[in-house]
Amino acid sequence: MFIEKLSIESFGSLSSVSYDLKPGINIFHGKNECGKSTLAAFIKFVFYGLCGKIPDQSMSEKSRYTNWDHGISGGNLIINDGGKRYRIERRLTPAAKASGKETVKIIDLESGAEVYNGKCPGEVFFGVSEEIFSQTAFSAQGSGSVVDAEKMNNAIDNILFSGNEAVSVKSALKKLDEARVFLLHKNQKGGKIYNIDRTLEELEERIAKAEENESFLDAKNRSLNESRRQNEENKQLLRETEDKLTHYEAATVLSRFADLDGKKTAFQSALSHAGAMRTKHTHKGFMPGYDYLDSLKKLESDLAIAENERRSFAQQKEAFALTSLSPAQQKIFKAVEEAGGKEKAEKSLRAAGNKRKSKIRNTVFFTLLSVITAVLSVAAGVMGIFSESPAILYGIYGVTALFLLITLVLATSLASRKHIEYYQKFSASTLEDALSNLESAILAEKAVREEDERYNDLCQRLTDAEKKKDALVTTAKTLLGKWELPYTDLTSLAVGIQAVTDGIDELEAAALRLRDAKLSFESAEAALKGFSRQEYEEILRKTAYVGEVKAEEVDDLKRKKMFYSKKGIAIEERIRTLELEIASRTAVTENSDELKEVLAEEETRREEYVDKYKAYVLAYEAIRQSGERLRARIAPTLSESASKLMQESTLGKYADIGVDNTMTLSFRTSDAAPSRQVGFMSAGTKALTYISLRLSLIRMLFKETTPPTVFDEAFSWLDKDRMTAMMSILKTYAADTQVIVMTCCDREYEACTDKSAVNLIEIRS
Repeated sequence: MFIEKLSIESFGSLSSVSYDLKPGINIFHGKNECGKSTLAAFIKFVFYGLCGKIPDQSMSEKSRYTNWDHGISGGNLIINDGGKRYRIERRLTPAAKASGKETVKIIDLESGAEVYNGKCPGEVFFGVSEEIFSQTAFSAQGSGSVVDAEKMNNAIDNILFSGNEAVSVKSALKKLDEARVFLLHKNQKGGKIYNIDRTLEELEERIAKAEENESFLDAKNRSLNESRRQNEENKQLLRETEDKLTHYEAATVLSRFADLDGKKTAFQSALSHAGAMRTKHTHKGFMPGYDYLDSLKKLESDLAIAENERRSFAQQKEAFALTSLSPAQQKIFKAVEEAGGKEKAEKSLRAAGNKRKSKIRNTVFFTLLSVITAVLSVAAGVMGIFSESPAILYGIYGVTALFLLITLVLATSLASRKHIEYYQKFSASTLEDALSNLESAILAEKAVREEDERYNDLCQRLTDAEKKKDALVTTAKTLLGKWELPYTDLTSLAVGIQAVTDGIDELEAAALRLRDAKLSFESAEAALKGFSRQEYEEILRKTAYVGEVKAEEVDDLKRKKMFYSKKGIAIEERIRTLELEIASRTAVTENSDELKEVLAEEETRREEYVDKYKAYVLAYEAIRQSGERLRARIAPTLSESASKLMQESTLGKYADIGVDNTMTLSFRTSDAAPSRQVGFMSAGTKALTYISLRLSLIRMLFKETTPPTVFDEAFSWLDKDRMTAMMSILKTYAADTQVIVMTCCDREYEACTDKSAVNLIEIRS
């Protein structure tokens, strides 16, 4: 058997915590004072309640573990016992008495029913009392895993003799008047008589419960019948409301079909009218459109522009005044043409002026030379300088005469008027005037030429404008002619445009009317797609309601339908709930008369068991002797089992552990060594000895179910090697059960060689 889940509502310092456990080894790890010992105590609390004292303390368990804030302790364990799952709930609440009030429930999770009512869960599942559980499977912190020899001897006697720890041989030896071996246990909470008493109590409770259930079922059946009546009434109201809505829907759909017929007629009329308009406005196969109208309007604009341009050019031509050159300018311009152009004329004028200037310079120069040579020759003659050389003197006279001759020739050429005559061709007497007149004549001629060019251009543009207008007129005649309209001038074109506009408007209006009528008809037809006129005529004929449902009544009818529908759902849900309650209560309701008969039979049986119980008192001596023999027989078996575990845990150092029939422990380190009491052992070895004894006792005493074994800080004295050995032993031991270790260290977990098989749980502080 193992614990699947531990849930604490409140216990000691812990509140609202839960942990999932697994078969095998579970290690709860946490700091000091984080609640490890409280968790361990909670496990024992759920199985046995709070009734003992805390080890090494005078404080009771109830004082220690009652919740510190509100005095309520409680929670539950989910256990798995051979595949059957139970939830054990225990709760301690404050009461008038200082001890408080404990309640415990055992719930079968498969059926959900409460079982073993009024029984102690530890005794139900383990078959032993809280004392034996604490001495074997529950090693509390501070106890050092020590086993109470006297208490264990009594338990061994009871279990081995009777198969039940609660049947005390020692009490039987005092007196069998309590008949606790078979008929009645020493605490008056076991045995046949006890069970019959519980059965009688249970029968009385069952009779009371049966009578309560029978009264409950009568009330529920009356409520069920009333709900069924209301349901039928509501269904009738719902049918009537739905019938009115169906009538309205069918009438509405049929009115839409009538509206569709009208829209179809309107569509056909619009179609006929559109055809008539197209016939009316079609000439020789041509019907005007907006493109045609736009072309006419553009043509009208272009013609107006062309006429304005032509008129403007004509007016400019009439107002144009031609200019011409004056006679003097014509003379100068003729001289320029004879010279070969402006540049050559300017060059000839400047050459004539430069030649005149050159002659003046040469004349002045030779005149000076003539004067100088004349003065020299006169001076030489007067002074007789060259008297001895008359040839030189004559040479000077000759040079002087030559210079005078040249001067005379140059002076004669200066008197020529050829350059003046050339200047006069340009109406000037000087070079500067000639050049100025030349420039003026050239500019005047250019102005005249430009005026001529402008006039010629204006004439050409007038011609082009007239041609353009003629072309546009031709186009206008052609375009208007397509619709058999005449063209005479812009006014006729405007009239034609208006006629086309009116025609297009009529066509557009007819098309718009046709489009709207078609859209309206097609929309109505599409909305009725999937509807059958005959079907809705049949629906209307079959509706039970006779009359007219007005549109303003529909919303109210829909609200009523929704109300009746929801009410019907609520009533049917109530009916299902009542039927379920009745069925579930019927399934657990017993016949009170039959139970009373069983009660009477059980009372008769109890009287018989009481008579038998009195007879068992006579067996006192035989029972006492049997108990002594049994204790002597199990001591070697217990010693052998404990020794084997001790050998494994101490790595072979201690292989011989003795357990006598008084549960006194002894040990030897070798075959030759004397036996010694466990008090000679170290604290760690002593702890291992008692743990080995506990495990051996569990295997011996718990025959049917091996309980979860709890160790709260039980291994703190062990070194690393012995810790490893102990965890290996626990792994083997926990193969078919569950071990729960509480520790504040990592040593236990680290000592596990197969950590994947260990469920390590960190406690939240």
